Parts: sequence; C-alpha cells; structure tokens
Amino acid sequence: MDQITTNIFVGGPIQHALQGGGFDNKLRDLFVSVHDVLEEAGYGVFSAHRAEGFGVTTAEFTADEIAVRDHTWMERCHAFTAVIPLSDDGLPYRTDGTCIELGWASGQKKPIILIATLPLAPGYSQVIHGLRKITPVYVLDCDEVRKDPRILIRTVDEALASQRAH
Repeated sequence: MDQITTNIFVGGPIQHALQGGGFDNKLRDLFVSVHDVLEEAGYGVFSAHRAEGFGVTTAEFTADEIAVRDHTWMERCHAFTAVIPLSDDGLPYRTDGTCIELGWASGQKKPIILIATLPLAPGYSQVIHGLRKITPVYVLDCDEVRKDPRILIRTVDEALASQRAH
C-alpha cells in the first residue's frame, strides 16, 4: 500500500529577492534550510524556489503555468509556510505571489506557518496581521529558524495535529 505523503507548500519572495543578478544569499540559505529540515522530517515540499532555481529559470515558465502550478500545489498541500522576512532595508520583501498564496491558504482553511521578522513590523500588510482570525496561523521568527530549523518541524507537527483534531 502506498504511503500518503504530507506535503508542505513553502512560499516567499523570488522576483524582489533578486539582487545584482542573483538571489539574496541570506534568504536563499533560509529557504534551503527550511526545505531540508522539512524533507528530513519526512514531509514532501512544494517550492517555486526550487522549481525556478531561485529565479534563474523563472522566465522559462509562463505566468499561466506558474499560477496553475502554485494553485495546484495549494490544493494538494496540508499546510502553507510563507517565508517573509524583512530585507536589509528593514521593510518586508515585496512578494505579490506569496500574498495570493496566503489568500488561497486561508480560503481553504489550511494552517499557515509564517517565518517572519518578529515582532511583525507595521510594514507587513494588515491582512497578514489579521489572518489568524480566518485560519490557524503560527508565527516563527526568522532568526530562531536560522539558529534551529527544527522548530519549524515542531510547529508544522502542532499545526497538522490541531487541524486533524478539529
């Protein structure tokens, strides 16, 4: 019998994280750490960052392909993790796609794990601040995840257990 994989969709900035022809290294390291720790824990990972080579191959996909792919991933995932730290200028990275994905996740009542710079700065959308009123939202500090990525696993496990209990 096939084992059903529990999938986590990991989203976050791509286009606006490209600097000087490459993806922001500090942010890339955070994404790689998130992907790796999820897979080490046995979760499947859906990631545009991987699919698009951290922005290197994004132009090879049409907007239609990206939208359909990401929406399909949202339908197939069990939880959504949005990596949305502040950039070096102290403002949230612009990430329109992630905001749409947060809408899809909350509309589908998927648990959301935000990996953000804490405390949540006023620069984050009011909707991001208020998502917890729509669906379960768990917030982790980027620096804490960088120090110990396993806190993400504990949080994902908690989110999924809570969802199953309801």
